[in-house]
Amino acid sequence: MNAQGDLNYLKEHPSINSFYRLEGKSSYCAEAHFRSFKELREFIEDLPLETEVHCNFVSEELKHEAQELP
Repeated sequence: MNAQGDLNYLKEHPSINSFYRLEGKSSYCAEAHFRSFKELREFIEDLPLETEVHCNFVSEELKHEAQELP
């Protein structure tokens, strides 16, 4: 798969909630929801990317999206 195909895979994957390109880098940030760690592990193993993956886990939601910008 090519780089654009890799990005499309992530943008279209049903578990990806939000997907961002980080400024000044060829790095990306994705927010995803999985029902279990097993599902997350399988997702990471199946990624078509040849890059390192870093995971951070939300332990507590301190504030939910409260407003939209005008």
